[in-house]
Amino acid sequence: DYIHVVDLSLGHLAALNKLHDLPGCVEYNLGTGHGSTVIEYVFTLFSSLPPTTSISPQSFSPLTLVNQSSPIRMVTAFSKAVGRDLPYKIVDRRAGDVTNLTADPRLANSELAWKAERTLEEMCADLWRWQSGNPAGFEAYPAEPPAESIISVGNQNEFKPGRRLDDIRKCGRLQRAMAPLTDWAKTGWLGYNYNYSCTSPYLEQPTPPVSHLPPSPLSSAPSTLQTMTKQDLSNQYVLVTGGAGYIGSHTVVELVNAGHKVVVIDNLGNSSFEAIRRIEKITNSTVPFLKVDILDRAGLDVVFERFPIWAVIHFAGLKAVGESSEIPLDYYHNNITGTVTLLQAMKHHGVRNIVFSSSATVYGDPAIIPIPETCPTGSTNPYGRTKLFIENIIRDLCNAEPGWNAALLRYFNPAGAHRSGIMGEDPKGIPNNLMPFLAQVAVGKREYLNVFGNDYKTRDGTCI
Repeated sequence: DYIHVVDLSLGHLAALNKLHDLPGCVEYNLGTGHGSTVIEYVFTLFSSLPPTTSISPQSFSPLTLVNQSSPIRMVTAFSKAVGRDLPYKIVDRRAGDVTNLTADPRLANSELAWKAERTLEEMCADLWRWQSGNPAGFEAYPAEPPAESIISVGNQNEFKPGRRLDDIRKCGRLQRAMAPLTDWAKTGWLGYNYNYSCTSPYLEQPTPPVSHLPPSPLSSAPSTLQTMTKQDLSNQYVLVTGGAGYIGSHTVVELVNAGHKVVVIDNLGNSSFEAIRRIEKITNSTVPFLKVDILDRAGLDVVFERFPIWAVIHFAGLKAVGESSEIPLDYYHNNITGTVTLLQAMKHHGVRNIVFSSSATVYGDPAIIPIPETCPTGSTNPYGRTKLFIENIIRDLCNAEPGWNAALLRYFNPAGAHRSGIMGEDPKGIPNNLMPFLAQVAVGKREYLNVFGNDYKTRDGTCI
């Protein structure tokens, strides 16, 4: 008899719990190639057993006998394999296997991943039939279909080459899922998805995550039970810093309307709680708000501990160009130190997805008009320099620590209001952007608008 496993490590943990009690049973693996963690997990799980041998097989070796005298046999493409005297064998078929594409959610819409367009049952049958008729140099599958299949898919960013095992195990989402799978893995189908943008058809029907299910149904479920689990986004939050501000508040509205749960933090230094009320009125929903400064590490920890956050959109910061030249230390401290504090809190709580609200001021006095994204950067004021420094900090972090996902947004004078007319830009004190000045003149709050400069190449010399 044998068990068929289609990636990832959590699926292997489920199989290994079964195999440990089934001498002679075999696990067959079809995976995506980032498999070193599987071997690590195997021997972490059974760390009490002494090693029998240690080898370093050549890359993509089709057959490696780890220890011919022991019951365990591995066919591995891993960079290393360590044998243990266990009552089962693991057969890895990922090297040279075109079906490995089906396990990668990022390729779900690719022509190369055509099998991902089929149902789960059809996909498993196809994989079995393909391997049976096309061993490609590997030991062929048995003639019979597997007695059981375990499907486990996930975000490959959690398993990038070079990630250390201890780093992966510190990841909150992975750790929360690993424990119940290790303890309760009794069902015929187990899966856990970390990729929130996954489009694989066999994951379109979300069910509660394994980590949220009680142990009794899992431990008593028959092997034919199909329990595909997907990360339940209804329990996951996007943290929006500066969410009571102009761009932040409109972003919160779009997130809520798109079905995301959102938690907002803001120190209300240049905004008011009225923005939260208007967000809730527009979306007809309650949005959690905490008055927290990004410089307050203890306050940030409370937010991350109270809400299961999977991503951060970072708007909080001082943003007046002119003011930044008058109080540069305040800008450097608030914007740069505050962002570093936020990133440290994210790392501590296992959140590694961030969108940063940067600015077109990072281009300084651009030599190219219109400004392309590739235009050289070189800010001319403290505010712009804080944005550029933060961009570089985030880049350095992503390069140093695989698993981080970041996007940098450079705005050019955002303007407008929500189509409902309920919410727009409403800054405290003197506006720092052009559109609020125009709006205040239009409604009579200000007598006129200053237009600076008289030597532009226009009829009257103004910039208009």
